[in-house]
Amino acid sequence: MTTNNQEIGKLAGKRIAETLELLEHSGMSAKEIDIIRKAFWRFFDEMILNKKVSENDKQSNNKS
Repeated sequence: MTTNNQEIGKLAGKRIAETLELLEHSGMSAKEIDIIRKAFWRFFDEMILNKKVSENDKQSNNKS
């Protein structure tokens, strides 16, 4: 992960933790919260992957 991606990852982790804490306080079960946590991180990973692919495409197009 680049520095920018590391910063984004830290911010995402903080926001995800805050959201999961709210769900925990609402009375949601630990199993449901774990599933949501996994979904959040999968979504985040996909966004980073898409960003990298997009950046690589731009670099490839600039070389042409």
